[in-house]
Amino acid sequence: MANLPKIGGMLELVLDDSKPMNGKVEASYDTMVVIAAPIDPRKVTDLPEIGATMTLRWPGSSGGRIRVRGRVSNIRVNTDGCWELEFTGTPELEQERAYVRGGGGGEKIEVRQSVPGAPIYTGFVVDVGERGVRARFKHLVELMPGELLQLGIDLDTQKMELPAKVLRMIAHPASSAVDLVATFEPNEADATIIRRHVLQAQLRARAAARALEDR
Repeated sequence: MANLPKIGGMLELVLDDSKPMNGKVEASYDTMVVIAAPIDPRKVTDLPEIGATMTLRWPGSSGGRIRVRGRVSNIRVNTDGCWELEFTGTPELEQERAYVRGGGGGEKIEVRQSVPGAPIYTGFVVDVGERGVRARFKHLVELMPGELLQLGIDLDTQKMELPAKVLRMIAHPASSAVDLVATFEPNEADATIIRRHVLQAQLRARAAARALEDR
């Protein structure tokens, strides 16, 4: 089967009603995967039970992420500590176009290159989605496509910190402003925050439009 998790790579799993965890892939088969048990004490407080369901994600061979539903079929506590995860669905590619986008209400954003002493640029969000953001800065921002960044985005009452990569820079000839388009791979918890924020922004925009129509 194409796009199976690569041995030695990282696999994200989100047990239902819990935070996302990451485990190193030890073995990969058509219908299951074996991972080293996650050991981050901040994310793993109790071992899941056999039969617990989850969503699994890993990088696709041609870009994007592969997603499949699964279940815990075995936990090898007394041997190597690995978890055996059985697929209960068919792996499918999460297309970027499937991610909800919106926002653009002028949310504050701070970006800096991932190097010591790099300057911090402050701007506002034009458009945000689960896999990327477009932000505008009033002054020249010296960034190049492919550069690695740290983003700080204010979404509602929460400030998100995300590693990202510059996709492209778009200059506005009529002014000194420039747009940054950056991509990122959030964990499930951060992706949920973004989806919730975008949904609320869309609901507010629709409510405002209806209010204008009723006048």
